[in-house]
Amino acid sequence: MTRACLDKIGLMEERYFLYFEDLDWGLRAKRRGDIGYAFDSVVYHKGGTTIGTGPVTTISEFATYLSFRNRVLFVYANFPAWLIWTALIAVARALEYGFRGRTGNMRVALRGTLDGLLRRNGRPDELLSRHLVGKAPE
Repeated sequence: MTRACLDKIGLMEERYFLYFEDLDWGLRAKRRGDIGYAFDSVVYHKGGTTIGTGPVTTISEFATYLSFRNRVLFVYANFPAWLIWTALIAVARALEYGFRGRTGNMRVALRGTLDGLLRRNGRPDELLSRHLVGKAPE
């Protein structure tokens, strides 16, 4: 990232609060023609260690919520013609959690999808506190 590019496109969007902010940032740079690709670069990244990202059988509810909500926010902001399709696929993917017995993840995936459609964004403090302290009793 060059300073000139940063001055043109600005900082990463805080509305995402994890997930998709980097994709949005890269897309903004690409649209301005200020992006390149380092063909020989190697980047090691062990993703998901902080908030519990992983396969459908192990992903945390917090990561699930943000993934679903932010996907909808990203599509809404950048590809609005695909919003209905994205929401339908998100609901189908949410139901996958239920079929695997992960009803908590299913519930937060559906909530994340709805919150994205309602354009709710930023840091989800309620879910964050539940993730850090443990599940609150229902």
